[in-house]
Amino acid sequence: MLGVENVKPLIPVTLLSADTTPKAHLAASAISKSLEQADFTSVKLLTNQPNLPYAVEIPELNGLEAYSKFCVQDMTRYVETDHALVIQADGFLLNGAAWTDEFLKYDWIGAPYNPTRVVGNGGFSLRSKRLLDFTAKGNWEDAHPEDSAISIRHRAEIIAAGMKIAPLEVARKFAIEGRSWAGTEWQGIPNEYTSELGFHSLLTKLPADKKPCKVFHHSLDQGDLVYGMAAIKALGGGMVFISPDNRYPFPLNSRWARVGASVDVVNNLKPLIMAQDYIWGCSFTQALPFSTDYDLNKFRMPWRERTPSDFTSILQLHMDAFNLPMPTGPWLTVKDPIKVPGKPFVVNRTQRYHNYDFPWDRFVNKWHDKIVFVGSALEAELFQGFAPDKKIQYYPTKDVLELARVIAGAERFVGNQSLALAIAHGLNKPVAVEQWPGNPNCKLIRPNAIYGLPSNWLE
Repeated sequence: MLGVENVKPLIPVTLLSADTTPKAHLAASAISKSLEQADFTSVKLLTNQPNLPYAVEIPELNGLEAYSKFCVQDMTRYVETDHALVIQADGFLLNGAAWTDEFLKYDWIGAPYNPTRVVGNGGFSLRSKRLLDFTAKGNWEDAHPEDSAISIRHRAEIIAAGMKIAPLEVARKFAIEGRSWAGTEWQGIPNEYTSELGFHSLLTKLPADKKPCKVFHHSLDQGDLVYGMAAIKALGGGMVFISPDNRYPFPLNSRWARVGASVDVVNNLKPLIMAQDYIWGCSFTQALPFSTDYDLNKFRMPWRERTPSDFTSILQLHMDAFNLPMPTGPWLTVKDPIKVPGKPFVVNRTQRYHNYDFPWDRFVNKWHDKIVFVGSALEAELFQGFAPDKKIQYYPTKDVLELARVIAGAERFVGNQSLALAIAHGLNKPVAVEQWPGNPNCKLIRPNAIYGLPSNWLE
Protein backbone atom coordinates (compact mmCIF):
# COMPACT_ATOMS: atom_id res chain seq x y z
CA MET A 1 0.00 0.00 0.00
CA LEU A 2 1.34 3.46 -0.91
CA GLY A 3 2.56 5.47 2.06
CA VAL A 4 2.68 2.57 4.51
CA GLU A 5 6.37 3.10 5.04
CA ASN A 6 5.60 6.64 6.31
CA VAL A 7 3.17 5.55 9.03
CA LYS A 8 4.50 6.37 12.47
CA PRO A 9 4.88 3.38 14.78
CA LEU A 10 3.05 3.26 18.09
CA ILE A 11 5.72 2.55 20.68
CA PRO A 12 4.04 1.13 23.82
CA VAL A 13 6.23 2.95 26.35
CA THR A 14 6.35 6.23 28.27
CA LEU A 15 8.36 8.89 26.46
CA LEU A 16 10.06 10.66 29.34
CA SER A 17 12.43 13.54 29.92
CA ALA A 18 13.42 15.15 33.23
CA ASP A 19 14.71 18.72 33.13
CA THR A 20 14.36 21.53 35.65
CA THR A 21 17.11 23.74 34.21
CA PRO A 22 16.47 27.14 32.60
CA LYS A 23 16.85 25.31 29.27
CA ALA A 24 13.99 22.86 29.95
CA HIS A 25 12.19 24.17 26.86
CA LEU A 26 14.87 22.34 24.83
CA ALA A 27 13.78 19.06 26.42
CA ALA A 28 10.23 19.94 25.37
CA SER A 29 11.56 20.44 21.85
CA ALA A 30 13.24 17.01 21.98
CA ILE A 31 9.87 15.51 22.90
CA SER A 32 8.24 17.30 19.98
CA LYS A 33 10.89 16.03 17.55
CA SER A 34 10.49 12.49 18.88
CA LEU A 35 6.73 12.68 18.37
CA GLU A 36 7.35 13.50 14.72
CA GLN A 37 8.82 10.00 14.42
CA ALA A 38 6.50 7.89 16.60
CA ASP A 39 3.50 7.86 18.90
CA PHE A 40 3.73 6.69 22.51
CA THR A 41 1.41 5.31 25.16
CA SER A 42 2.32 8.19 27.46
CA VAL A 43 4.40 11.36 27.16
CA LYS A 44 5.83 13.25 30.15
CA LEU A 45 8.23 16.11 30.72
CA LEU A 46 9.21 16.04 34.38
CA THR A 47 9.97 19.66 35.20
CA ASN A 48 9.38 22.53 37.58
CA GLN A 49 8.04 24.66 34.70
CA PRO A 50 4.36 23.69 34.41
CA ASN A 51 3.66 25.84 31.34
CA LEU A 52 5.78 23.62 29.11
CA PRO A 53 4.07 20.97 26.95
CA TYR A 54 3.56 17.56 28.62
CA ALA A 55 4.76 18.99 31.93
CA VAL A 56 4.48 16.93 35.09
CA GLU A 57 5.72 19.00 37.99
CA ILE A 58 8.66 17.83 40.11
CA PRO A 59 10.98 19.66 42.52
CA GLU A 60 14.08 21.32 41.12
CA LEU A 61 16.99 19.01 40.36
CA ASN A 62 20.03 20.99 41.42
CA GLY A 63 22.82 19.75 39.19
CA LEU A 64 23.84 16.53 37.48
CA GLU A 65 24.27 14.53 40.68
CA ALA A 66 20.70 15.39 41.66
CA TYR A 67 19.55 14.33 38.19
CA SER A 68 21.32 10.98 38.58
CA LYS A 69 19.80 10.41 42.00
CA PHE A 70 16.34 11.23 40.62
CA CYS A 71 16.72 8.79 37.70
CA VAL A 72 17.83 5.98 39.99
CA GLN A 73 15.52 6.56 42.98
CA ASP A 74 12.45 8.55 41.89
CA MET A 75 11.81 8.18 38.18
CA THR A 76 9.84 4.95 38.64
CA ARG A 77 7.02 6.89 40.32
CA TYR A 78 6.20 8.58 37.01
CA VAL A 79 6.11 5.44 34.84
CA GLU A 80 2.98 3.29 34.55
CA THR A 81 3.97 1.42 31.37
CA ASP A 82 6.29 -1.59 31.20
CA HIS A 83 9.09 0.56 29.77
CA ALA A 84 10.19 4.18 29.58
CA LEU A 85 12.16 5.77 26.77
CA VAL A 86 14.29 8.43 28.46
CA ILE A 87 15.43 11.31 26.27
CA GLN A 88 17.24 14.62 26.74
CA ALA A 89 17.62 17.88 24.85
CA ASP A 90 20.70 16.45 23.14
CA GLY A 91 19.40 12.92 22.65
CA PHE A 92 16.09 11.89 21.14
CA LEU A 93 14.29 9.86 18.48
CA LEU A 94 15.48 10.43 14.91
CA ASN A 95 14.15 7.45 12.96
CA GLY A 96 10.85 5.92 14.02
CA ALA A 97 11.17 3.29 11.28
CA ALA A 98 14.09 1.79 13.22
CA TRP A 99 11.80 0.77 16.11
CA THR A 100 11.39 -2.94 16.70
CA ASP A 101 9.54 -4.71 19.48
CA GLU A 102 12.73 -6.71 19.98
CA PHE A 103 13.90 -3.79 22.12
CA LEU A 104 11.14 -4.57 24.63
CA LYS A 105 12.84 -7.88 25.49
CA TYR A 106 15.44 -5.94 27.44
CA ASP A 107 15.43 -4.01 30.69
CA TRP A 108 18.20 -1.62 29.71
CA ILE A 109 19.35 -0.34 26.32
CA GLY A 110 21.47 2.69 25.57
CA ALA A 111 24.01 3.62 22.94
CA PRO A 112 27.27 1.72 23.37
CA TYR A 113 29.92 3.79 25.11
CA ASN A 114 32.66 4.84 22.75
CA PRO A 115 35.31 3.37 22.71
CA THR A 116 34.62 0.71 25.42
CA ARG A 117 31.43 -0.58 23.70
CA VAL A 118 29.72 -1.10 27.07
CA VAL A 119 25.91 -0.83 26.75
CA GLY A 120 24.67 1.81 27.37
CA ASN A 121 24.41 5.52 27.62
CA GLY A 122 21.49 7.03 29.55
CA GLY A 123 20.90 10.18 27.49
CA PHE A 124 18.72 8.19 25.08
CA SER A 125 17.81 4.94 26.79
CA LEU A 126 15.07 2.35 27.19
CA ARG A 127 14.47 1.24 30.79
CA SER A 128 12.00 -1.31 32.03
CA LYS A 129 9.66 -0.54 34.88
CA ARG A 130 11.14 -3.44 36.85
CA LEU A 131 14.63 -1.96 36.41
CA LEU A 132 13.38 1.40 37.66
CA ASP A 133 11.75 -0.31 40.66
CA PHE A 134 14.97 -2.23 41.33
CA THR A 135 17.24 0.81 41.28
CA ALA A 136 14.80 2.75 43.48
CA LYS A 137 15.27 0.16 46.22
CA GLY A 138 19.05 0.07 45.86
CA ASN A 139 19.97 3.12 47.93
CA TRP A 140 23.12 3.45 45.83
CA GLU A 141 25.74 5.84 47.16
CA ASP A 142 27.47 5.83 43.76
CA ALA A 143 24.45 6.76 41.64
CA HIS A 144 26.29 9.43 39.64
CA PRO A 145 26.58 9.23 36.70
CA GLU A 146 23.39 7.22 36.70
CA ASP A 147 23.96 5.46 33.39
CA SER A 148 27.41 4.13 34.31
CA ALA A 149 26.00 3.09 37.71
CA ILE A 150 23.55 0.85 35.84
CA SER A 151 25.80 -0.17 32.96
CA ILE A 152 29.01 -0.80 34.89
CA ARG A 153 29.08 -0.42 38.67
CA HIS A 154 25.86 -2.32 39.45
CA ARG A 155 25.68 -4.37 36.28
CA ALA A 156 26.34 -7.71 37.97
CA GLU A 157 23.61 -7.32 40.59
CA ILE A 158 21.11 -6.17 37.94
CA ILE A 159 21.79 -9.31 35.89
CA ALA A 160 21.72 -11.46 39.03
CA ALA A 161 18.23 -10.11 39.73
CA GLY A 162 17.08 -11.62 36.41
CA MET A 163 17.13 -8.52 34.23
CA LYS A 164 18.55 -8.30 30.73
CA ILE A 165 20.94 -5.69 29.38
CA ALA A 166 20.83 -5.53 25.60
CA PRO A 167 23.77 -7.04 23.74
CA LEU A 168 26.05 -4.83 21.68
CA GLU A 169 24.49 -5.68 18.32
CA VAL A 170 21.01 -4.67 19.57
CA ALA A 171 22.29 -1.49 21.21
CA ARG A 172 23.96 -0.48 17.95
CA LYS A 173 20.58 -0.58 16.21
CA PHE A 174 18.96 1.32 19.06
CA ALA A 175 21.15 4.42 19.37
CA ILE A 176 24.47 6.10 18.70
CA GLU A 177 26.55 8.43 20.84
CA GLY A 178 29.28 10.40 19.10
CA ARG A 179 31.73 10.22 21.97
CA SER A 180 31.66 9.20 25.64
CA TRP A 181 32.40 11.43 28.63
CA ALA A 182 35.11 10.12 30.98
CA GLY A 183 34.81 12.63 33.80
CA THR A 184 37.27 15.19 32.45
CA GLU A 185 37.28 14.61 28.70
CA TRP A 186 35.43 13.05 25.78
CA GLN A 187 36.81 9.70 24.66
CA GLY A 188 36.72 7.79 21.41
CA ILE A 189 36.62 8.52 17.71
CA PRO A 190 33.44 10.48 16.93
CA ASN A 191 30.78 8.23 15.43
CA GLU A 192 28.54 9.20 12.54
CA TYR A 193 24.78 8.59 12.55
CA THR A 194 23.64 5.77 10.24
CA SER A 195 19.83 5.63 10.71
CA GLU A 196 19.67 4.32 14.31
CA LEU A 197 16.45 4.85 16.28
CA GLY A 198 17.98 7.72 18.23
CA PHE A 199 21.16 9.44 19.31
CA HIS A 200 22.81 11.15 22.24
CA SER A 201 25.37 13.98 22.30
CA LEU A 202 25.82 16.87 19.92
CA LEU A 203 29.32 15.49 19.36
CA THR A 204 27.56 12.95 17.12
CA LYS A 205 27.89 13.77 13.44
CA LEU A 206 24.30 14.06 12.20
CA PRO A 207 22.85 14.82 8.77
CA ALA A 208 21.91 18.48 8.40
CA ASP A 209 18.19 17.68 8.47
CA LYS A 210 18.58 15.74 11.73
CA LYS A 211 20.63 18.27 13.70
CA PRO A 212 18.70 19.87 16.56
CA CYS A 213 20.90 22.98 16.48
CA LYS A 214 24.10 24.44 15.06
CA VAL A 215 27.39 23.41 16.64
CA PHE A 216 30.10 25.99 17.35
CA HIS A 217 33.73 25.53 18.40
CA HIS A 218 36.25 27.92 19.95
CA SER A 219 39.67 27.58 21.55
CA LEU A 220 39.64 30.78 23.64
CA ASP A 221 41.09 33.19 25.10
CA GLN A 222 38.03 33.84 27.24
CA GLY A 223 37.59 37.42 26.00
CA ASP A 224 37.92 36.19 22.41
CA LEU A 225 34.97 33.85 22.89
CA VAL A 226 32.91 36.65 24.45
CA TYR A 227 33.40 38.63 21.23
CA GLY A 228 32.65 35.45 19.29
CA MET A 229 29.30 35.19 21.07
CA ALA A 230 28.09 38.05 18.86
CA ALA A 231 28.70 35.83 15.82
CA ILE A 232 26.99 32.88 17.49
CA LYS A 233 23.92 35.00 18.19
CA ALA A 234 23.85 36.37 14.64
CA LEU A 235 24.07 32.81 13.25
CA GLY A 236 21.04 31.70 15.26
CA GLY A 237 22.73 30.20 18.32
CA GLY A 238 23.28 26.60 19.28
CA MET A 239 25.75 24.38 21.11
CA VAL A 240 29.23 25.65 22.02
CA PHE A 241 32.17 23.27 22.39
CA ILE A 242 35.47 24.63 23.68
CA SER A 243 38.73 22.78 23.11
CA PRO A 244 42.48 23.47 22.88
CA ASP A 245 42.38 22.34 19.24
CA ASN A 246 43.29 25.47 17.25
CA ARG A 247 43.74 24.81 13.52
CA TYR A 248 44.32 28.39 12.45
CA PRO A 249 47.64 30.23 12.27
CA PHE A 250 47.49 32.56 15.26
CA PRO A 251 48.27 32.28 18.13
CA LEU A 252 49.77 28.83 17.64
CA ASN A 253 53.27 28.84 19.12
CA SER A 254 52.52 32.32 20.44
CA ARG A 255 54.83 33.91 22.97
CA TRP A 256 51.89 35.50 24.75
CA ALA A 257 50.65 33.99 28.02
CA ARG A 258 47.18 32.82 27.15
CA VAL A 259 44.22 31.36 29.01
CA GLY A 260 43.29 28.43 26.80
CA ALA A 261 40.68 25.73 26.94
CA SER A 262 40.60 23.41 29.95
CA VAL A 263 37.81 21.91 32.04
CA ASP A 264 38.30 24.43 34.87
CA VAL A 265 38.39 27.45 32.57
CA VAL A 266 35.29 26.28 30.70
CA ASN A 267 33.40 25.64 33.94
CA ASN A 268 34.24 29.20 35.04
CA LEU A 269 33.04 30.70 31.76
CA LYS A 270 30.09 28.38 31.17
CA PRO A 271 27.50 30.10 33.44
CA LEU A 272 27.71 33.32 31.41
CA ILE A 273 27.45 31.46 28.12
CA MET A 274 24.50 29.40 29.35
CA ALA A 275 22.72 32.56 30.53
CA GLN A 276 22.21 33.59 26.89
CA ASP A 277 18.87 32.51 25.47
CA TYR A 278 20.41 31.63 22.09
CA ILE A 279 22.74 29.04 23.64
CA TRP A 280 21.76 25.35 23.87
CA GLY A 281 24.72 24.18 25.88
CA CYS A 282 28.42 24.64 26.52
CA SER A 283 30.99 21.94 27.15
CA PHE A 284 34.70 21.22 27.11
CA THR A 285 36.01 18.71 24.60
CA GLN A 286 39.62 17.88 23.86
CA ALA A 287 39.45 18.27 20.07
CA LEU A 288 37.52 19.96 17.29
CA PRO A 289 34.19 18.08 17.11
CA PHE A 290 33.37 16.30 13.85
CA SER A 291 29.89 17.78 14.25
CA THR A 292 31.15 21.39 14.09
CA ASP A 293 29.23 23.75 11.81
CA TYR A 294 31.23 26.89 12.64
CA ASP A 295 34.79 26.88 13.93
CA LEU A 296 35.02 30.35 15.44
CA ASN A 297 38.81 30.14 15.38
CA LYS A 298 38.53 31.30 11.77
CA PHE A 299 38.67 34.82 13.19
CA ARG A 300 42.43 34.28 13.59
CA MET A 301 43.11 33.83 9.86
CA PRO A 302 43.68 37.51 8.99
CA TRP A 303 46.50 37.73 11.57
CA ARG A 304 48.79 36.14 9.00
CA GLU A 305 48.51 39.24 6.81
CA ARG A 306 48.18 41.86 9.56
CA THR A 307 50.44 44.91 9.58
CA PRO A 308 51.30 47.16 12.53
CA SER A 309 48.73 49.69 11.28
CA ASP A 310 45.91 47.14 11.04
CA PHE A 311 43.98 47.28 14.31
CA THR A 312 40.77 45.50 13.33
CA SER A 313 38.85 44.67 16.50
CA ILE A 314 38.50 41.07 17.66
CA LEU A 315 34.73 41.52 17.37
CA GLN A 316 35.06 42.64 13.75
CA LEU A 317 37.32 39.66 12.97
CA HIS A 318 34.73 37.23 14.35
CA MET A 319 31.92 38.82 12.36
CA ASP A 320 33.96 39.07 9.14
CA ALA A 321 34.91 35.37 9.38
CA PHE A 322 31.28 34.50 8.58
CA ASN A 323 30.29 37.57 6.53
CA LEU A 324 28.11 38.95 9.31
CA PRO A 325 27.25 42.61 9.98
CA MET A 326 28.59 44.19 13.16
CA PRO A 327 26.06 44.13 16.03
CA THR A 328 24.25 47.39 16.69
CA GLY A 329 23.35 46.56 20.27
CA PRO A 330 24.21 44.18 23.09
CA TRP A 331 24.86 40.51 22.38
CA LEU A 332 25.05 39.55 26.06
CA THR A 333 22.34 39.76 28.71
CA VAL A 334 22.41 38.91 32.41
CA LYS A 335 19.65 38.74 34.96
CA ASP A 336 19.88 40.31 38.41
CA PRO A 337 22.69 42.89 37.97
CA ILE A 338 24.69 43.41 41.15
CA LYS A 339 24.78 47.05 42.22
CA VAL A 340 27.51 47.75 44.75
CA PRO A 341 26.20 50.66 46.88
CA GLY A 342 28.04 53.92 46.28
CA LYS A 343 30.30 52.46 43.59
CA PRO A 344 29.39 53.80 40.13
CA PHE A 345 32.70 52.63 38.62
CA VAL A 346 33.58 48.97 38.19
CA VAL A 347 37.27 48.62 37.37
CA ASN A 348 39.47 45.81 36.11
CA ARG A 349 43.15 45.89 35.11
CA THR A 350 44.93 42.71 34.14
CA GLN A 351 48.68 42.13 34.10
CA ARG A 352 49.04 42.55 30.34
CA TYR A 353 48.04 45.05 27.65
CA HIS A 354 49.04 48.22 29.51
CA ASN A 355 49.28 51.82 28.33
CA TYR A 356 51.65 53.66 30.63
CA ASP A 357 50.28 57.05 29.55
CA PHE A 358 46.86 56.17 30.96
CA PRO A 359 46.44 58.33 34.11
CA TRP A 360 45.39 55.60 36.51
CA ASP A 361 47.01 57.29 39.52
CA ARG A 362 45.05 60.52 39.04
CA PHE A 363 41.81 58.65 38.39
CA VAL A 364 42.19 56.42 41.44
CA ASN A 365 43.15 59.24 43.79
CA LYS A 366 40.07 61.19 42.73
CA TRP A 367 37.53 58.35 42.65
CA HIS A 368 38.90 55.68 45.01
CA ASP A 369 35.78 55.71 47.17
CA LYS A 370 33.54 55.30 44.10
CA ILE A 371 35.38 52.28 42.66
CA VAL A 372 34.80 48.57 43.02
CA PHE A 373 37.58 46.39 41.58
CA VAL A 374 36.85 43.03 39.93
CA GLY A 375 39.35 40.42 38.81
CA SER A 376 41.87 38.22 40.59
CA ALA A 377 43.15 38.93 44.10
CA LEU A 378 46.62 39.58 42.66
CA GLU A 379 45.22 42.07 40.15
CA ALA A 380 43.40 43.86 42.97
CA GLU A 381 46.57 43.99 45.05
CA LEU A 382 48.59 45.43 42.18
CA PHE A 383 45.89 47.97 41.37
CA GLN A 384 45.86 49.16 44.98
CA GLY A 385 49.42 50.35 44.32
CA PHE A 386 48.05 53.33 42.37
CA ALA A 387 46.78 54.75 45.70
CA PRO A 388 48.42 52.78 48.54
CA ASP A 389 47.07 55.11 51.23
CA LYS A 390 43.45 54.84 50.05
CA LYS A 391 41.25 51.75 50.35
CA ILE A 392 39.76 50.44 47.10
CA GLN A 393 36.93 47.94 47.51
CA TYR A 394 37.58 44.55 45.97
CA TYR A 395 34.69 42.34 44.88
CA PRO A 396 35.81 38.73 44.27
CA THR A 397 33.49 36.89 41.88
CA LYS A 398 32.90 33.14 41.89
CA ASP A 399 32.63 32.81 38.10
CA VAL A 400 32.37 34.86 34.92
CA LEU A 401 28.59 35.19 35.19
CA GLU A 402 28.92 36.92 38.57
CA LEU A 403 31.62 39.14 37.06
CA ALA A 404 29.16 40.10 34.31
CA ARG A 405 26.44 40.82 36.88
CA VAL A 406 28.73 43.25 38.73
CA ILE A 407 29.67 44.97 35.47
CA ALA A 408 25.99 45.16 34.48
CA GLY A 409 25.14 46.80 37.81
CA ALA A 410 27.67 49.63 37.54
CA GLU A 411 27.23 52.94 35.75
CA ARG A 412 30.51 52.62 33.84
CA PHE A 413 33.33 50.16 33.29
CA VAL A 414 36.94 51.37 33.36
CA GLY A 415 39.75 49.00 32.45
CA ASN A 416 42.25 47.64 29.99
CA GLN A 417 41.84 45.09 27.19
CA SER A 418 40.56 42.06 29.06
CA LEU A 419 37.78 39.54 29.53
CA ALA A 420 35.99 42.11 31.70
CA LEU A 421 36.12 44.71 28.91
CA ALA A 422 34.77 42.18 26.41
CA ILE A 423 31.84 41.56 28.76
CA ALA A 424 31.23 45.30 29.19
CA HIS A 425 31.21 45.71 25.40
CA GLY A 426 28.87 42.72 25.05
CA LEU A 427 26.46 44.24 27.59
CA ASN A 428 26.69 47.60 25.78
CA LYS A 429 27.82 49.29 29.00
CA PRO A 430 29.53 52.68 28.96
CA VAL A 431 33.29 52.06 29.00
CA ALA A 432 36.52 54.02 29.39
CA VAL A 433 39.42 51.97 28.12
CA GLU A 434 43.15 51.86 28.80
CA GLN A 435 44.01 51.12 25.19
CA TRP A 436 47.12 49.06 24.51
CA PRO A 437 49.33 50.88 21.95
CA GLY A 438 50.71 47.58 20.66
CA ASN A 439 47.33 46.55 19.23
CA PRO A 440 44.09 48.29 20.24
CA ASN A 441 42.03 45.38 18.96
CA CYS A 442 39.23 45.82 21.49
CA LYS A 443 38.24 49.25 20.19
CA LEU A 444 34.59 49.34 19.22
CA ILE A 445 33.10 52.48 17.75
CA ARG A 446 29.96 53.10 19.76
CA PRO A 447 28.51 56.21 21.45
CA ASN A 448 29.14 55.09 25.03
CA ALA A 449 32.76 53.99 24.59
CA ILE A 450 35.76 56.26 25.13
CA TYR A 451 39.41 55.35 24.83
CA GLY A 452 41.34 57.28 27.45
CA LEU A 453 39.94 59.39 30.29
CA PRO A 454 38.29 62.80 29.92
CA SER A 455 39.98 65.63 31.81
CA ASN A 456 36.92 66.30 33.98
CA TRP A 457 37.31 62.80 35.46
CA LEU A 458 40.76 63.70 36.70
CA GLU A 459 40.52 67.22 38.13
